[in-house]
Amino acid sequence: MQEPYQEDEINLLDIFQTLWKRRWLIAGMTLAGLVAALSISLVLPKVYRGEVILEVGQIYNSERGANQDKFEPIEKPETVKAVLESDGMAAKLKQVIGYSGTSKGLQDALDVDIESNPLVILKLELQDRQAIQKGLTFLAEEVIQGQSTQYESLKRVMEVEQRATDAQSRQLSKKIKDNEEKQKKISEKLKNLESKMANIREQIEADRAYQQQVKRQVETAQATIRETQSRMAKLEKKQTSPLDILFLQTSLQNAQNQLNNLQAEVHRVGMDLTNRKNSIATTQMQKGDLRVQILSLSGQNADLQKSIEGLKNHKAVMHHILERSHKTQYRNAPMVGEQPVSPRVKLNTAVGGALTFFFSVMLAFFLEYLERRKDEGTVEHRPSG
Repeated sequence: MQEPYQEDEINLLDIFQTLWKRRWLIAGMTLAGLVAALSISLVLPKVYRGEVILEVGQIYNSERGANQDKFEPIEKPETVKAVLESDGMAAKLKQVIGYSGTSKGLQDALDVDIESNPLVILKLELQDRQAIQKGLTFLAEEVIQGQSTQYESLKRVMEVEQRATDAQSRQLSKKIKDNEEKQKKISEKLKNLESKMANIREQIEADRAYQQQVKRQVETAQATIRETQSRMAKLEKKQTSPLDILFLQTSLQNAQNQLNNLQAEVHRVGMDLTNRKNSIATTQMQKGDLRVQILSLSGQNADLQKSIEGLKNHKAVMHHILERSHKTQYRNAPMVGEQPVSPRVKLNTAVGGALTFFFSVMLAFFLEYLERRKDEGTVEHRPSG
């Protein structure tokens, strides 16, 4: 039962013995691998990486559905990526930075990341740091300038519409002020009519009092006439002198004339009262018309005020559109790393050392195997004593 454990123990000892026996081979080859990997890494040309981050602008699109956000990117990130990775852009970039390689090699050196929508991340790996800086700036400006047209067009439209809205608001406000001035003038007319009606009423009251006074005088004159006529009838029965009769007749005639004058005055006052009442009725109608005009102007001003509020809301919407809309811009300016991204000296050296160490260990076991086979062959062919 203990033989397998003994065999395992012997095998492990053999392994360690072999590693120790070939330790200088393993150490030498590992050191040689480290030196070789380090030397190659130091000899290889250094490649640097630069990065620039753009934020794609957004504009308002009124044609989008009711349940959709009305703001959309000026250009889809996929389209931006396709343009930047196109052969035409590679040819332009090659000319700008003076790249000596092929356009395909330059396209491979450029990485366009659009996963972080609406951000577009451009990465360029080249040996010349200045060329990277210049190339990234060129690509970024190409995107920004190419997309600025739509934003500027929207901005101009919004600004023109805002100015038109302001002009409309000013016109409506002026019309409201004009209507208010008209209302003031109409109110003054109403006050004048009220004053006129008050004067007419006072005159009517005065005429009525005067009419009553004249009527009383008429009654007095009628009583005087009746009394004079009675006295004349009594004198005719008596033997009265003609002079007394003439006096009574003259008195009667005077009283009759006075009565006629008083009755004419009553009629005249009555006509004045009728005319004044008609004037009041006419003034009332004028007041009604003026009040209707004031109500009409008030209604117009209310409608105009609603229109102004609507224009203000519309202007606020346009202001919101302009606030949320923006052109494509830098999120991070072009930056080039100080340290090269290739070759990675430490990693290459570590990998080279690990690979040569593994290979040297395998070689050590292989050499040990060959040595044992040789020893076994020598023992088998040795002549017996």
